[in-house]
Amino acid sequence: MEEKREKLIFYALFIIICYFALIWYMPYMDPDEARYVEIPREMIQLRHYIIPYLNYTVYLEKPPLYYWMNILALKIFGFNDFAGRFWTVTISLIGIFLNYKFAKKIINQKTAFWSSLILASSMYYFIIGRLNLIDMTNAFFITMSTYSGYLYLKTNKKYFVYLMYIGMAFGFLSKALIGIIFPFAILFLWSIFTKQFKSFFRLISPIGIILLLALCLPWIYMAGQQVSDFYYYFFLKQEFLRYLEPLEHTQPIWTFIPVVIFGFLPWTLFIFSMIKAYKISKFKEIQKDDLIFLLTFGGFIFVFYSLSQSKLVTYVAPLFFPLSIVLGNLFSNIENIDKKDKYIHLSVFGIFFVALIGFCFIQNVYMGLEKWFILITPPAIILILLGILPFVVKNTTKTFLSIFFGMMIFYNLSIFPTEAYTIYYKTTKPVALFVDKIYKKGDILGQYKLYRQSFNYYTQKRTIQIDSVNELGFGRSHLSPKEQEKWFPNIEQFKKVWDSDKRVILLIKTKEIPKFAYRHYYVLLKEPYFSIISNKGQID
Repeated sequence: MEEKREKLIFYALFIIICYFALIWYMPYMDPDEARYVEIPREMIQLRHYIIPYLNYTVYLEKPPLYYWMNILALKIFGFNDFAGRFWTVTISLIGIFLNYKFAKKIINQKTAFWSSLILASSMYYFIIGRLNLIDMTNAFFITMSTYSGYLYLKTNKKYFVYLMYIGMAFGFLSKALIGIIFPFAILFLWSIFTKQFKSFFRLISPIGIILLLALCLPWIYMAGQQVSDFYYYFFLKQEFLRYLEPLEHTQPIWTFIPVVIFGFLPWTLFIFSMIKAYKISKFKEIQKDDLIFLLTFGGFIFVFYSLSQSKLVTYVAPLFFPLSIVLGNLFSNIENIDKKDKYIHLSVFGIFFVALIGFCFIQNVYMGLEKWFILITPPAIILILLGILPFVVKNTTKTFLSIFFGMMIFYNLSIFPTEAYTIYYKTTKPVALFVDKIYKKGDILGQYKLYRQSFNYYTQKRTIQIDSVNELGFGRSHLSPKEQEKWFPNIEQFKKVWDSDKRVILLIKTKEIPKFAYRHYYVLLKEPYFSIISNKGQID
């Protein structure tokens, strides 16, 4: 027993180290990562903690819980590239622990162990679980709430139903109505599929409803008091019209099929071994109701977002929790790796290796060949070792454990070439830090025909949006006509500012410089993707 405990502690510490390792190394990427750290920064600066602000205008696409969490992190750790990712990593790790405890409770410890390793090392969960995004936090609260509701129906222990409502409240405060709708919808469908319809109504708890309202209504009321069209925009437009109408992020209905398949890499490569394990075990270790619950949970998330007119890869994060338990049970019953899977595994990792090496020959904008080879050599070696592992290690359990360790190491080593490649086009940090050095009081900062949230965050200043509104349309509509012209001018309106005596510093895409609207300009910094130009040539 003591040996098992020490083994679990070892794996837990390894996962924690791998998830926190190097989260400070990469700058916040545009648009989402930078947005979700810039909003808390502005809320701190403006001392407005009820209504989120982006570029100092009202931004109500999401509730404020995640922003509040990041405000706390920024105040504790400071304005750096670690703080904004702290809570996502922490929540992701708690999510792995939650999944372990749930799988152990409804199935057994062996399934719980394997499902935890599969979840932690799956490509999707590891990547999304380390980025400054709302989705993992929301996925955790949806999972916590749904699991709690299900355990209440199984055990009739009251604290589970209260945890369900608390989870729904935090789910709402992190990403609105889906935090409430999803747990109820999943458990309702489960009650239908298992012919236990009457049991669903046991989830209606007066105390739970009071907890939910007590946690959610204060913010809803205060936001409605401060923004006149809050209820229309936040509930109707963002919650319903965004789902029903192709407002943004439109993708085909099959979008999430490859997301799930590739998201569960490398474990989805062992398809034939899983089929054999299923034929042997037939999920006998899982009670029928529990299996239906896990599949209903994952299936509902998949179908719901597949039918949505708005699709983003991060939306389906909740389904990785229940499906990892199903996969964990299959892997716990694999006795021998199928020969076909070994060759599939080798082929896929071989393709990754060729892509990693070959990529440097088709890109020559961001870094030299020599630097690229230095950065990609360590992860490339790991890819080779991972590819041949099933042929070298004969013991199935040791093979899977080696793949787990290898993937976790590979992910972290891959951060170095990823940062080197994305630094110039997925973030404006290099040019923003340059501007921060030359900026003097009275200078005007602007962004020409684009909006990059990272530029605001790393300069810690408001910028004028020239001929660009983007996601700030709602906030712009709440400004006076005079403020709209000042902060969101078109090309003609901004010309008088450009021709003024004040120094104007603009962020611009490098390829747009030759097409710049005004004749006179000076290039202060030229990088491969973003550059800095000004109406004044000298920097004192």
